Amino acid sequence: MGAMTGVTTGAAPGAGRRPALSCAIMAHPARRRSAERIAVRLAALSPTIVYDPDPGGPRSTLRTAVAAWSAVTDGATHHLVVQDDVEPVDDFVPRLRHAVAGHPDKVLCAFTEWGCQTATMVRWGAMHGIGLVECVDNYVPTQATVLPAADATAFAAYAAEHLSWDTPDDIGLRRYLAAGGRSAYALAPNLVDHDAMASLVGNESDGLRPAAWLPARGEAPGGPGVLLAPPRIPTQTWSKGRALCFRYAPESLRMEDSEPTRRVLARRGTAPRPITDRLDAALDAAGRAVDLELHIGYALLHELWVTAVALGALLPAVPGEKEPSPDRAARRALSTMGPGALRCFAGAAVLRECGPVLTDLVVEGVSCGLETR
Repeated sequence: MGAMTGVTTGAAPGAGRRPALSCAIMAHPARRRSAERIAVRLAALSPTIVYDPDPGGPRSTLRTAVAAWSAVTDGATHHLVVQDDVEPVDDFVPRLRHAVAGHPDKVLCAFTEWGCQTATMVRWGAMHGIGLVECVDNYVPTQATVLPAADATAFAAYAAEHLSWDTPDDIGLRRYLAAGGRSAYALAPNLVDHDAMASLVGNESDGLRPAAWLPARGEAPGGPGVLLAPPRIPTQTWSKGRALCFRYAPESLRMEDSEPTRRVLARRGTAPRPITDRLDAALDAAGRAVDLELHIGYALLHELWVTAVALGALLPAVPGEKEPSPDRAARRALSTMGPGALRCFAGAAVLRECGPVLTDLVVEGVSCGLETR
């Protein structure tokens, strides 16, 4: 079943061997130009573009995904499927090969959208310098995903036999893995971004969904080890703006329930009043640059602040590590937290204007939470 909470540090069986990667780009004919552009970016992998076999039929990501996951080439040890709406980083291929060589037995996801629950795991990975984190949402982010070759073939067969075509491919992959008691893992930092094209499957209401954290130019890959999910994962929900702690159950690989984050902090001895006082002081200081309260509203900023404090307070411990602090890489990962949570409540122009000050607020909140550990 699912792994227990903590950090694994040992090498996986076969780690260090050069993987043989095959690659398919799953695409709709309406996105041919985008798919061809991605194929040029990933030319080192000799990708095959796999188009929706029934583009005029009902919308279905799974229909194209089954065809793409079936396109494993002879001799491949692993298979990468990339969707037609991503932007790979410049050194995507060597970074991905490095990750697959280090974790050849795992399902690896090169994308995490900035407002999901797995994004909290990615930000924790950045704070610890750990390059792989457990995916905890009820879906697997399939924008750019690697499976061992045997799994790629098995998932395609499983989906064709057990799932209806209206099942999203990301939820279908989660079900396939959960049936075997397995998790997927997100790379920290991510290796692809999400483009801004209109969704073909009706996801516009979700708002913009860029990556949670992308590497800076020339930055080294994420550090060794795997960060496994702790029991409580704080998130400000992008749909309602609420600060909630979700309880992750490793035995079922699911979020079982949630409760307001302030109650979780209160049980740990962090009283609400000092948290609010620190927020008020931070907003007064920020107001000299940008009036966040005027642009976004106190209620949403309060929920963001509580989430940031919880990110620091509930940061999973890594044995033998010195007390973490938000360094430059972690700050970049934290910079997407506010926009990811507030994207449906504030316009893109407002979030751009407030971005640096909003990041300062989040970083200060996380530091505040670290002080309580």
